[in-house]
Amino acid sequence: MTDQLNNRIEKFTATGRLLAVWGTGAAGKGDGQFDTPHAVAVDGWGNVYVADTHNNRIQKLSPAGRFLARWGANGGDGTAGLGNGEFNDPRGIAVDERLRAAENVWAIGDVSGVALFTHVGKYQARVAAADVAGRPAKADYRAIPAGIFTDPEVATVGRTEGDGLVSARWELTATPRLSTYERPKRDGFVRVFADPAERVLVGAVAVGPQAAEWLGQLTLAVRSATPVDVLLDTIQPYPTFSEAIFFALRELADALP
Repeated sequence: MTDQLNNRIEKFTATGRLLAVWGTGAAGKGDGQFDTPHAVAVDGWGNVYVADTHNNRIQKLSPAGRFLARWGANGGDGTAGLGNGEFNDPRGIAVDERLRAAENVWAIGDVSGVALFTHVGKYQARVAAADVAGRPAKADYRAIPAGIFTDPEVATVGRTEGDGLVSARWELTATPRLSTYERPKRDGFVRVFADPAERVLVGAVAVGPQAAEWLGQLTLAVRSATPVDVLLDTIQPYPTFSEAIFFALRELADALP
């Protein structure tokens, strides 16, 4: 178990007998000690891997608690590198596009510091599992969706700011579905962003009832770099909030050069 209050890990038998303790609560005191353990994994041989995010490193410990190896910064100040496998990323453990932190070491989820969402961790797990199994897989973060489950919901994906982007907005009040929606009506809109040179969608914001649900097609559009003209040729069901996407794209197409 991870005891973050005391910055240590305790290992117990199935009957509750204490077997080993790792960590001292002091930052940067050497191998086998860590401060703020963020994630822990155990391999098939009982070795323990600790993601020590305070010191930007991973430590490998034997089942008996003996230090075996480390990857990342050496000291608590995060300045002393180790050559191959070193990392010093303030957001978390640096990983490559296959989620590898070092040889035969993968890091996924919040500890990678890419985007602190459950769905991103699940996506990274699929990529890492494919890499472990020897199948080609690379993480692509162009279209990371995010939802705020308020009333109305707020959902975003991709790039929504930056020089040169062209955007268009459509109000939900001008969408037929809102007149048939039974819950209290809230103001909402869809805003889409495009790269004018490529004429592809690069980001979107949706605010409205269940916005995170109908943002899915925009997430796919950003990830696949689908041309705006193809998106406009998509038939949206009536009456749905997805029609707002069509209207916003129509406005976007008019704004593109």
